[in-house]
Amino acid sequence: MKQFLKSRRLTGVDVLYDPVGGKTMKDSMKLLKWEQKILVIGFASGEVPIIPANIALVKNWTIHGLYWGSYKIHDPIILEDSLKELLSWLSKGLITIHISHSYRLSEANLALPL
Repeated sequence: MKQFLKSRRLTGVDVLYDPVGGKTMKDSMKLLKWEQKILVIGFASGEVPIIPANIALVKNWTIHGLYWGSYKIHDPIILEDSLKELLSWLSKGLITIHISHSYRLSEANLALPL
């Protein structure tokens, strides 16, 4: 990861967006600059990451958790508005979706391995 930064002449990252957790999160924290933000989105790896409070304190990190689905209960208007904006961006071509694989319904077990 540090090689990635070096190849782009970067000293670190300003925001750590982490939907994976586990070792990926632990390794990625090493790239986060002082006084920046960690955005915890999920745990696709199946392992909930540990963010050491002492390091967050010394580096003045801000940690934000975001579970989009909880807005359905707590503030459904924000959820509805954000979905409309996201779909608007998609229709305007501001964002694109990368589809790496396609499966038939009969192959669902391949798409969602358990």
